[in-house]
Amino acid sequence: MSMPNIPEIPNIPVIPLNAAISLILVSIALEEIGLSHVINAEGEKIQAAVHAVNCGKADVKELFAVDKSVNSVLRTVIKKEILLELKMVEALEALKPEAPCTTTYR
Repeated sequence: MSMPNIPEIPNIPVIPLNAAISLILVSIALEEIGLSHVINAEGEKIQAAVHAVNCGKADVKELFAVDKSVNSVLRTVIKKEILLELKMVEALEALKPEAPCTTTYR
């Protein structure tokens, strides 16, 4: 198998570390906003299903199907939250000053 050919990218911007970390943290915040909308939509889905059961337009079996669907979506949201936390920890770690190197090579 041969090595892939990676084309040269002209004019790659130089971004200072603090600016890069800020952009990463903003991206995390925007993803969190998106996930909050997903969570809210799932809550509204449950409310609509409960209302349908109370009005006689749906039965309990359909309510359990909605619950299963919401459970699946929220599990996916939790997985995404874990990844976002790891991303944030890595970004914040990059802001810490590096310890001086004590290893000497001969």
